[in-house]
Amino acid sequence: MPASPRSASIYALHRGGVSAILSDGGAGRGCGQNPIRGPAALRPMERMCAGQNRLCQPPRPLQILKIGANDIIVKKCKWMICLLAVALSLGLGQTAQAYERAVEITVDGETLSPAAFAVDGVTYAPMVALLDAMGGWDTTWDRVSRTATSETDRFTLAVPVGQRYVAVDGQRHTISAPNLIRNGRTYVPLRAVAELLGAKVTFTSWSAPVKVTTGESGSYSQEDLYWLSRIISAESQGEPLAGQIAVGNVVLNRVAHSDFPSTVKDVIFDTKHGVQFTPVANGAIYWEPTAQSVKAAQMALEGSNTVGKSLYFFNPSLSQGTWIVQNRTYHSTIGNHRFYL
Repeated sequence: MPASPRSASIYALHRGGVSAILSDGGAGRGCGQNPIRGPAALRPMERMCAGQNRLCQPPRPLQILKIGANDIIVKKCKWMICLLAVALSLGLGQTAQAYERAVEITVDGETLSPAAFAVDGVTYAPMVALLDAMGGWDTTWDRVSRTATSETDRFTLAVPVGQRYVAVDGQRHTISAPNLIRNGRTYVPLRAVAELLGAKVTFTSWSAPVKVTTGESGSYSQEDLYWLSRIISAESQGEPLAGQIAVGNVVLNRVAHSDFPSTVKDVIFDTKHGVQFTPVANGAIYWEPTAQSVKAAQMALEGSNTVGKSLYFFNPSLSQGTWIVQNRTYHSTIGNHRFYL
């Protein structure tokens, strides 16, 4: 269908004026510059360039109108971006505040002070106050390394701020969240550190105190330490400290369980259902234990626990652990070992 004169004029505006402005980069040009060539249907545009005998761009006011519209759009976009940025910042601030709350902690029934807090579900306790409540710790602060170091007759605990580990006599133990500093005080993830030190942590709800119960320490024989350190070394040499403590926990959990013998040595050499620990069969149980294995054995005997009530473990790269997988409940994996209840 032939285009009407009205539609042809509009077509000329879009094909001529707008495209010329875009190709021009938005710079204004008057009639007589950059002539427009087009079909006869575009001739109504000639009325916009009176006195000329050829087609040309629309007059400058249209170009100014176009540029002005762009400016308005840009300005509106800038305002929208600013408003969006403000809204996001306010939203993020509210989210951060919503996930932090004050928490009350008791250690053996006594309320811990200064107050603790929780961030993203992790309860943080003031390190010095927590260790003082658990008894017998002297703490110093190193400004250069930003590390709080506490000592006891048992071992030395180093807590570097901003890191997800603590060091026990130089051996790193990975924890669930980074150590923090608030108002000049060092804060540590409560459960990870308290359980590492042999305490029990009980959480019921955010409206109730988090209870820390310290255990008895030093109540083990040298024979227990001798055999436990050797089985830990033979089974988990090269594993992280938490993994070595876990192996010790399995042996001690069996000692406390009615289905197993009642001493460390008897559990290790138990053959009721076949040899229970490979080092007993291959003789590695008699090798001298590493220093870290001795430390892990001491900590396990003094109450440190990293795998709860687990009774079994195996290394998937060395064994399929078929019976364990089919008959026991999975607890966790530490290093190369999988632990089962």
